[in-house]
Amino acid sequence: SHINGKIDNHAKFDTTQVTFPQLFQKAGYQTAMYGKLHFGNNPKGVDDFWILPGQGDYINPKFLGQKKDTTITGYVTDVITDLTLNWFKTKRDKNKPFMMMYLHKAPHRAWWPSPEKFAEFYEKKFPEPETLFDDYSNRGTAAKTAEMNLLTHMQYMHDSKVRPSVMEEMGKVEPEIVYVRGDGTLMRPNASGFNRPFGRANEEQKKKYDVTLDKISADFKENWPKMNDEQKMKWKFQRYMQDYLATISSVDDNVGRVLDYLEETGHDENTIVIVRWLCSITEEIMSSEQLDKRNSFKSLSDSSNANTFYLAKVPVLLILRWSCNIP
Repeated sequence: SHINGKIDNHAKFDTTQVTFPQLFQKAGYQTAMYGKLHFGNNPKGVDDFWILPGQGDYINPKFLGQKKDTTITGYVTDVITDLTLNWFKTKRDKNKPFMMMYLHKAPHRAWWPSPEKFAEFYEKKFPEPETLFDDYSNRGTAAKTAEMNLLTHMQYMHDSKVRPSVMEEMGKVEPEIVYVRGDGTLMRPNASGFNRPFGRANEEQKKKYDVTLDKISADFKENWPKMNDEQKMKWKFQRYMQDYLATISSVDDNVGRVLDYLEETGHDENTIVIVRWLCSITEEIMSSEQLDKRNSFKSLSDSSNANTFYLAKVPVLLILRWSCNIP
């Protein structure tokens, strides 16, 4: 990262370097990219692209294009797939081989599912891991001090999606969520963590989300004040699992749409499909029993950046599919 200039989520990638899409393009491939790049600048070596600015948004996402920017109504995972399939159907040069980068935002925090998945997964209950109440007594300083604890750091509005109006009505909610900035000052989450993403929804979308949001807030308002810390941890764990896995379910559905298209058109016979996951949290920890390994909502990365690792080695998912034999 220090060589290519991309040292964090804010620094821009050094575009003087050659990237692999440029090599494919030079070799005669038609290239395209849709979804989340997060380089801080536009891709090189790509004939057509629509990329999210930064992390992007789940609801009615904005996209950066070659000539202009646009906002597309819909759920980001569906929209990225629609753009990808549209390229295959209307833009692909059938006389050239192609290289397509199909890049999803999900399941990045704050895990806003589609309204349908939101409603479906809220009704599910997931098994708790044995280490949910780990006290970190045998952990190092970094793990003990990282601001990733479900009970004390996962935000009520931003993460668990309790309505700001309910939080205001309830007054002081315990435990209070407080983060320590790098300069030592304190930061307390505010309503913008909920209002900004939800505010992107149009009225029709809000009505669909409201059904589940009302259930969450009603449950929180009635039961949270009566809970002890153990019960609160369990409540937050379920809310985390419900939304996180709901966003994953949409990715699963949409990857299936692309694979189905390749099979229906016969492209699967001569197309190498490579699946790579950005953060190891998901490929190493796929079940709900393990996803929250130590009462932390990001076992391998801190609450904002995927760059704090606690393992000596970090496995990164890489799956390759090709119907032909690989020499």
